[in-house]
Amino acid sequence: MQQTPSGNFVYCGGLGQSPYGGQNNSFAAAEVFQQLTPTDIRDPSNVADNDTYVASAEDQLTCSSILVAGFIRANLTMSADGSKTDYDSGRADPVVKRINSLSSLWMLCKPTVLIAPYEVTVDRSGYVLAHAASGPNAENVDPYFQNATGPASLINTTSMTISQGPDVHPWWHNDTFVDTWFGYYVKHLSNSTRFVDPTLPVPAFGDVVPYVEDIYVRLCAIVLGLNQDWLLEAERDSAIPVTCISSSERVFVSKPMFIITTALLGLNFVVAIAYWMRRPRRLLPEMPYTIASILAMVQASGLIAEVEDKGQWRHNWRFGYGKFVGTDGKPHAGIERRP
Repeated sequence: MQQTPSGNFVYCGGLGQSPYGGQNNSFAAAEVFQQLTPTDIRDPSNVADNDTYVASAEDQLTCSSILVAGFIRANLTMSADGSKTDYDSGRADPVVKRINSLSSLWMLCKPTVLIAPYEVTVDRSGYVLAHAASGPNAENVDPYFQNATGPASLINTTSMTISQGPDVHPWWHNDTFVDTWFGYYVKHLSNSTRFVDPTLPVPAFGDVVPYVEDIYVRLCAIVLGLNQDWLLEAERDSAIPVTCISSSERVFVSKPMFIITTALLGLNFVVAIAYWMRRPRRLLPEMPYTIASILAMVQASGLIAEVEDKGQWRHNWRFGYGKFVGTDGKPHAGIERRP
């Protein structure tokens, strides 16, 4: 029993027929996603023949906002002399003669519309890149729609995209090629066949709930985007604070100047390599640029002591540069007179 927006109560039920068809009597699976419908709970013995139960539009909208999702596994025996046809798709398959074993998982879903302020980041084309809630959810969502049935219409239309239309009635299948939109969505979002594989047990409730929620949220956003006229228009001259994030060119380079600079830098690099590869080797421990450096080359030589003792300088003396043992008895590199 559910309460309508006007305060009345309506009984909802009616899951419809069991899955159609079947291919073998070993393993079979089916995925169910249906909306509830208003149900007449009156005692038939107390109802006149001409008293037909007619649900109001409000009752229909209230019940259709409640969804039933199910995953079924069964062992079937098929009838070989009959067929059952889905009149929406024209498909016919053998009828189920007997269900030998059955296991299933069912969940009752009642979607809720939540509205809250968000900070949204979009690109130039209007696609949402990121979003974050900037305030609490609204206590009443009706003022955001054109009429009071707006939220229920949004939920009902979203549910109809899965539960109504061609070839949406569940079919028994003995493989992982699902026959309903709901089964296809679960298989696609989970990137796995474990929820629709007839050889596996029924999935756990906690495992499948995130995918069912994701399916409904995605479809609801699509439906709302295609029916924006359901929302209440903003007041005239109302403003929403917006921050524009854009890139600007702060540093720029002239292409011709860049080429010239790169060429000069490369030339300097080549010249530096050529110079250091062909530079003269170091022969002297120090260059004789000063008087001190010149005296350092001969200060350990025996020539100075010989000139001081004899006081003569012979013209036939020959000198050479190399390593020698100086007057202090230590090796030196410098100029020395040949003996």
